[in-house]
Amino acid sequence: MGYTLIIGERTGNGGAQEITLPQAPVFAGDELTGQSNKRQLSSRAFEEFCAATGLSAILSQPLKRQHPGSLEITRTLVSQIAVAQRTYEKRHRLPAGFGPFHDAHKARLRWLCWWMEWALRTCRQPVLAHR
Repeated sequence: MGYTLIIGERTGNGGAQEITLPQAPVFAGDELTGQSNKRQLSSRAFEEFCAATGLSAILSQPLKRQHPGSLEITRTLVSQIAVAQRTYEKRHRLPAGFGPFHDAHKARLRWLCWWMEWALRTCRQPVLAHR
């Protein structure tokens, strides 16, 4: 089992609308996601990411309780993720990306923060949908 995360406008079925944006961040070795608001992770990769970045309580645990489902994106949630990003980036010096000599957690955290901030600014009903 894994996670497909989509950040954006809530759809009628409880998911989120998939889009790509030319200004969205792109990371080395991440051709699958590209500039999309959709990211796929194995369960293990998601758990390791949440543990390494301090997001287990606000992401991993709520998503596990309701899988599949969605999590409302709030200013508080975005602020917590931004703090986690700043903290993580201060401690880890490898560039964001996937592959040798890159930090996948940093890339995922930047992706998550960018898309959540975008959704909060742009969407009427911003959600982090997962399946």
